Amino acid sequence: MRVRAAVLVGSAALLAACSTTVPGSAVVDPSALPRPDTGSIVIAPREVGKADPALGLVLEGRRMAATAPLLTEIDPDIRYNSDVEAGALKDSGRTVEFMLGALAAEALKDREVGFFIGASDLKPGVRKDVKAKSRGITVGVVRMPSKEKAAAAVTAALRGREPKADADTPEKKETSIPGYDGAIAYTQDFPTGNPTVAFVAHEQYVLFTYGEYSPEQVRKYFDAQIKGLDSFTPTAMNELAGLPVDESGVAKYTLPPSDEDRTRTGTMPLSVALQTQIDVTGAKKAFDEAGVDAVGVGTGTVYRTKDAAAATKYVQDSVREVRGFFTTNSAIASPNVPGATCMVLPMYPGSVIKTNWCIAAVGRYVAEVSGPQEQQAVQRIGAEYLILRDAK
Repeated sequence: MRVRAAVLVGSAALLAACSTTVPGSAVVDPSALPRPDTGSIVIAPREVGKADPALGLVLEGRRMAATAPLLTEIDPDIRYNSDVEAGALKDSGRTVEFMLGALAAEALKDREVGFFIGASDLKPGVRKDVKAKSRGITVGVVRMPSKEKAAAAVTAALRGREPKADADTPEKKETSIPGYDGAIAYTQDFPTGNPTVAFVAHEQYVLFTYGEYSPEQVRKYFDAQIKGLDSFTPTAMNELAGLPVDESGVAKYTLPPSDEDRTRTGTMPLSVALQTQIDVTGAKKAFDEAGVDAVGVGTGTVYRTKDAAAATKYVQDSVREVRGFFTTNSAIASPNVPGATCMVLPMYPGSVIKTNWCIAAVGRYVAEVSGPQEQQAVQRIGAEYLILRDAK
């Protein structure tokens, strides 16, 4: 599950009971039941539309990210707070310069599209000790205009002193990656960790890692990522607007994306959706057991499972997981949304930073939403319930 989005939980048994005909008994009309508070949200499947240039880059970046291995396949301990950034990698907080440094940003300035995937070993709901060592990793790929451009980007200059380095910035120490003589790699000894940073060119792509992987783990990631890329067919830059946005038809059931990020929309490849969860290992098990075959995103997330029973169990397992991580959670009432669970989740015990989160099963679907205010989260889960109630 994603605590970054509120989750709506609806009991499939309750929903089924409202629509079952028993001889000699009255049938309850769902439209006659009290409606949940939905504020000004439009209650209808939305028109997802076609891709514009910015969304086209994100869709291609997601397609590329789907070629990546799960980070848990490289190191099972790196399983928490996973996230994916896809697109031009220029306009958000997770830019190439922010993640890899100014020298890498300069070397990769001609990039067309790419992705980052990041995760750590720090459990959700726990306050990070800024003085303690922790293990985190970011991997990714950028596509360059040509094979020659990719090769030219990976040089020893990447091991140079960063322009903004100060007296406390540790030196880059050259290292090597087994089996990759052409890779450029280095380590740095920070008080809270010792990241290995590595780059390698493959065809028109540049692969990279930053974080707590050993050289052998970097090799394992490079091997798996190259295997994925070798079966990938890139989309030409002038054809990105033609990429399908919602091929599964699930994203239309999500609420429209916010104005802050209009590109958070469409069908998410399943492996990419997995790597946006707070516990990838738990999510993989939940996806497999529920038969999740499609994930749509907007303001919130909708998962399609194999049937109503699977959706209900998925929600139950997600709620149990969230309560286990966020031990100081508190309940939020969500009237007239059958089976919905909503909670206030402090970032860690005593934190003033909180997420208002809801989840619900509606038929074979699971809706997950969040909001900065409790009422906003409740309205969103109410809207998702009404939208999904008639979904097939």
